Amino acid sequence: MWRGLVLGLVAAVALSAGCGSDDPEVASTSSTTDAPTTTASTTTLAPTSTTAVEPVGDVLPDGTHFGYLTELNINDTTATGLFDLAQLFTGDDAVAAAAEDGVELDTDYYIRNVNPKLRAIEVDPRAEVSDIDYDACCEPQSTNIADFAAGLEPPTPVKLTVEDGIVTVVEELYFP
Repeated sequence: MWRGLVLGLVAAVALSAGCGSDDPEVASTSSTTDAPTTTASTTTLAPTSTTAVEPVGDVLPDGTHFGYLTELNINDTTATGLFDLAQLFTGDDAVAAAAEDGVELDTDYYIRNVNPKLRAIEVDPRAEVSDIDYDACCEPQSTNIADFAAGLEPPTPVKLTVEDGIVTVVEELYFP
């Protein structure tokens, strides 16, 4: 009897810790707001998953993160915004992640975005920025943060690089 009770308790804790949690410290997936879980392909990423170190609280740790820019504001000396953390899987990782979520995959990538939390970010005004030139068949082009912010159409899929808590690289990604 005790054994069954303990096993049931362990199973319940395991399920609550990993399935559908909105807490990024508990869940194995990351955040989103209005951006749907989608499937798409990209010409800018190698066929690997972009599962980075999970953030603790509202802060993105140093490293590279995939997600959606939902807001970007430029002031005299600062650039701040809101970032919706997600997970991008490609290749075999995409197939496995889609299968875990019960989604039939018809592309070579999969985006998992299950947490509605938006994270405040600070962007270095001298950040390396590339956006997609839709007039040149979707090739990335170098730009500056002010011009990028002026043309931002949220939610915009991006890859951010964070160093010492500040975004130093913003790369817009293209999904046909």
